Amino acid sequence: MPGPCGGPWTQLAEGPLEQAQALLRSARELPQSKALPCRKAALKLLEGQWGLEDPRLAEPLLDLGRPLVEAEDPEAEPVLRRLLDLGRANPGLDPALRIEALARLGQFLSERDQGNAADLLFRQALGLLDAVPPAPEETQRMTVGVCLVLLVRLDEAEDYLGALALLDEAEALAARHPAFRQEFVKDSAPLRPELLRKAKLQALLRAQGLP
Repeated sequence: MPGPCGGPWTQLAEGPLEQAQALLRSARELPQSKALPCRKAALKLLEGQWGLEDPRLAEPLLDLGRPLVEAEDPEAEPVLRRLLDLGRANPGLDPALRIEALARLGQFLSERDQGNAADLLFRQALGLLDAVPPAPEETQRMTVGVCLVLLVRLDEAEDYLGALALLDEAEALAARHPAFRQEFVKDSAPLRPELLRKAKLQALLRAQGLP
């Protein structure tokens, strides 16, 4: 019988866990459209072996969530929220997995015009960075992207004091995380003087009773 990745089940190892591993290996070698059925089938096999609330499901859920977000598939949201639920129920779950899930779900919601909900997730991701000992470089770079999105949103909302406060928070994170610092300093260097200029002008206009 053909498997979900286009190959026969007989080519996979006999046990469910071995089958799941073979499906995930196949998914890494296939185009996204063909890889998604592999990832879904692997997740079902793992759920059958571990149960629906096992924290070991976090990685396969994230593996499935990434391409779903890229494809703007509505299924991305429940998949990533399920991972976040696992994180809340299992405090020992790798914070790097939770940070990526928060960032990707925030990205997904942003693209669906749910900016406020996305911003809450982005702030949670930033708050978790110090919980990763030490934070992987990829995780640090991802949080830089999250931070820059938040700064742009605050700037667009003319909340310049809020943006400056977030900039202070980001610079504190940069002092503790080298990869974050390398990326953030490069992209944020002109932000502070411009935000200060806007904040001063805003305060002046408000003092004169102008909008």
